[in-house]
Amino acid sequence: GGATTSEQQRQRLAAAAAAQVLADALAATQELQELKLRVVEVITEARVPLLKLESAEGVAIDVSFSNILPLHNSRLLRCYAELDEQVQQLGRLVKWWAKQRQGNDA
Repeated sequence: GGATTSEQQRQRLAAAAAAQVLADALAATQELQELKLRVVEVITEARVPLLKLESAEGVAIDVSFSNILPLHNSRLLRCYAELDEQVQQLGRLVKWWAKQRQGNDA
């Protein structure tokens, strides 16, 4: 069976706290500041807490907590990208195109 409602709430609260702790650490820790990641938004009230970051190069990065599906998706995309460098280029092109069309994070 799945987690009880109170257990799910506890997990969500823990994930929200983790998102905030990471955001604070990125701002306050010298070693993490060297990563040159800017905290765009910390979303703690969502069903899946999210930390939205941006790299120095302008790449949008979303870090989700207590949600493993994006981890599997990222691993799959990395495997595709390792097959051929053109897959990486295609991925960047699709992300750029989607961002231009939607006017938000792609």
